Amino acid sequence: MVSTILLLLPITQKQNAELAFIDGVFISISAVTVTGLSTADVSQLLSVPGMFIFTIILQFGGIGIVAFGTILWLSGKKIGLGARILMTTEQNSPTFSRIVQFIRMIFFFFVMIELLGAVVLCAVL
Repeated sequence: MVSTILLLLPITQKQNAELAFIDGVFISISAVTVTGLSTADVSQLLSVPGMFIFTIILQFGGIGIVAFGTILWLSGKKIGLGARILMTTEQNSPTFSRIVQFIRMIFFFFVMIELLGAVVLCAVL
């Protein structure tokens, strides 16, 4: 619902465009589930802030809610033995040494590839 509300804000829509509530719901759910379906032309309806919010919603859906929560969890604290064992089990790893570095490396490469794609798209558009 938060993504729907964000997409329906006046700042996220172009001046002469109007996004219906049901279309906003459908587009935001489609973005979170990464299906890519849309009932309207998003490029004609959303302003630059709207496209930014839409992209964040897509990324949140793409990386996954659980993975995103794990990355936020790893960002600021020391990871104990129990948490390392849990992450090792989740990653199907035979050992739990360096599992935290491995997950951080995955996130780092994910962000770098996404930024590279954003730069290329901005250069093309």
